[in-house]
Amino acid sequence: MNISLTNDILFKAVFGIQKNSYILADLLNSILDLKGSNALKKINILNPFVYQDYLTDKLVILDIKAEDELKNIYDIEMQIGTPIGFISRAYFYNAKLIASQLIEGSNYVDLPKAICIFIISNGILFPNYKEIHNTFSFRHDKNFNKLIDLNELHFIELDKFIHPNPVDLKNKFDLWMHTVKYSESYKEIDEENIPKVLKKETEIIMAIKEYRKKSSNSKYRAIMEAREKGEMAQKFAIGAARKEGLIVGKTEGKAEGKAEGERLANIKATKNMLEKGFSLEQCSEILDLPLEKVKEYANL
Repeated sequence: MNISLTNDILFKAVFGIQKNSYILADLLNSILDLKGSNALKKINILNPFVYQDYLTDKLVILDIKAEDELKNIYDIEMQIGTPIGFISRAYFYNAKLIASQLIEGSNYVDLPKAICIFIISNGILFPNYKEIHNTFSFRHDKNFNKLIDLNELHFIELDKFIHPNPVDLKNKFDLWMHTVKYSESYKEIDEENIPKVLKKETEIIMAIKEYRKKSSNSKYRAIMEAREKGEMAQKFAIGAARKEGLIVGKTEGKAEGKAEGERLANIKATKNMLEKGFSLEQCSEILDLPLEKVKEYANL
């Protein structure tokens, strides 16, 4: 079982509570390269970690939503792997985050900025990009000027970050990524043996202390074990639904040709997954089909 800060439960348990908001602010400042007067000083966590919430829903997405003093909104997620449709889901989350701030009678000019940050472990999303941290926003396709400074999507690929020893790391972003990725190496180590370059960073040391406390707590380990079992059960259910759908669909579609066989396979897989409790959105993501097509198949 993964018990590092790349575990989404531990990540939210450490960064997603109000008393640790200054730690999250420091992490965000390093990711967004905010310094001096632009640095985040105070943030409010909008969906704080509550232990009881995760006892019943083992597969809930454990993102952290936060708001700064200017009412800008941040959504930070520790993502394990790069499932089909992940980029589409990230874009949808960002759009939804913007839309959620528009209340009746408000002015579009007053919309706050929405920033989504995905820290990805156990997967490479952009194999053709050498950068660890890639940022996207609405820009002109030729001169690259921003259309509007209303949204940003940040993707951080930890698998590209290979720095188990922090001694030679110079900037705060690298020190934070080292701490998140290699946190397990600090689980049992005596505090006096923590590298000096990390000891200078108050927020990083506090994050390590919080991580050590939470990762050793039996109730958090119980949640992590339950989540791991839930994810395994989901994978088996997906595999079974997909397999049954493909077999039946291809058999029924032989006379109609390959394309019709695939269509029937996807119809059957969609219906099987819906019967097993998957949402339309989950079917769309897992089967790599447009949501409208999944809705069409569900009604056949």
